[in-house]
Amino acid sequence: MSLVRIPLASRRISGVLGSSRTYASKVDIGALKRLRQLNPVAISKAKEALLRTDNDVGKAAEWLDKDALAAGAQKAEKVKDRVATEGGIAVHVNDTHTAAAIVELGCETDFVARNARFVDLATSIAHAGVSFADADAGVRATLANIEIGSLAARLVDGRTVADAITESIGRLGENI
Repeated sequence: MSLVRIPLASRRISGVLGSSRTYASKVDIGALKRLRQLNPVAISKAKEALLRTDNDVGKAAEWLDKDALAAGAQKAEKVKDRVATEGGIAVHVNDTHTAAAIVELGCETDFVARNARFVDLATSIAHAGVSFADADAGVRATLANIEIGSLAARLVDGRTVADAITESIGRLGENI
């Protein structure tokens, strides 16, 4: 028995009402390298993103962000009942030294607590917490025990805190 290799010229995916979309069949190696520098994901995921976006690095990066958020939401649903007894504390002080935020962020294992992505997430959330005080810069007030819902709506690196946590759950594989 011998195997016959049949090259695929393109991949076709059927859409609604009989329309179809043709995707590139080969990944541009230079685009793959640039995409992996922008977004360090598995090579297979980067290839999939480039194939789906016709080797457009910008669109592929957007697709990866959306995919990571969707995967994070699925993972978050699976791990939501796990206990997060490990974690870390992040502190951020604004430039004028008039406001500071202390954030405790929990995870399941000490390995994730030491992970650079987890530490960056905690730091970003602390930075978002300082924005509560920066909004009322003329008033000195102590903001303690801010409700998680109001903090979750704050923006961190162009996305909400809730989205950043969900994406991190997907990438790290643990409840946060």
